[in-house]
Amino acid sequence: FSVNSEPSLRMCPPGANPLVQPCGFGDIGSEGRIVEFQHRVDYVIQGFSGSIDAQFNMDVPLVDLGDGSDDGAWSSAGGAVGIVDSSGTIGGNTDLFSKAAQNDLAALVRINTGYNCGLVEADDCVPIFKSLDTTAVKAANGGSLPDIAFIAVSNNTGQEMRQLAADGARLEMVIDVTNGGQLDVKVPCGTLPGTSSEVVIVGAHHDTVYHSPGAVDDTSGTASVLEMARQIAKIAETEGTPERTLRFCTWGGEEEGLFGSKAYVQANGQVLASNLRLYINLDMN
Repeated sequence: FSVNSEPSLRMCPPGANPLVQPCGFGDIGSEGRIVEFQHRVDYVIQGFSGSIDAQFNMDVPLVDLGDGSDDGAWSSAGGAVGIVDSSGTIGGNTDLFSKAAQNDLAALVRINTGYNCGLVEADDCVPIFKSLDTTAVKAANGGSLPDIAFIAVSNNTGQEMRQLAADGARLEMVIDVTNGGQLDVKVPCGTLPGTSSEVVIVGAHHDTVYHSPGAVDDTSGTASVLEMARQIAKIAETEGTPERTLRFCTWGGEEEGLFGSKAYVQANGQVLASNLRLYINLDMN
């Protein structure tokens, strides 16, 4: 999953002149206006989103799906952009994206109504990046990932979009992403051998999400792992070999689905089952 270009999300309540193209140059000069939402502030792309190029002149509807529990609302949103309330969990994203695929939506907008509310912005629930379970979504879509654009918006942005749509505003939504191909995930580990086969592992993920403070999540954990390894190696030089083998690892692909650590466990499962005594995970520590 990679974002190829800066996305665009805008809405345009048409002006009063019926003789010009709605949301065109002449319309904007006749009381029409454009409301532009800011990427990484008002909205963020979700994991495994598809692409869309919906322009004002295409008049793609924005359909209100409420809290997502009304199957009739979903079925009425085929070919449209749906907007739905959600607190923002991986399970929630999986269910919503699966429903969007089953009902042939062109795009899905998830309003963050219940995660980190009031913590980052006093009067808002800021948008967050979440991935989803690709296996479940593929099963719901006949075996492949759907090419459906998927974004999360802040609560304030979502309510503004709903009101604009109710007032007849048109939507422009442009997202260009790639879900094809493969990307390598790195899992570097350094080992300080002990006198026994028992193992203690300290780990942290070295990837982050594109709109977050990566210095915290999780460069802080990665830096801690590296410094612990450095300090313990110095101690071992003077105090001798530790009783247990100490291993220091950092994981790639954590944010998209724990891919690095899962691959490590799959490759070393038998040894870990026999010898692992403690795993310490440092995430935003």
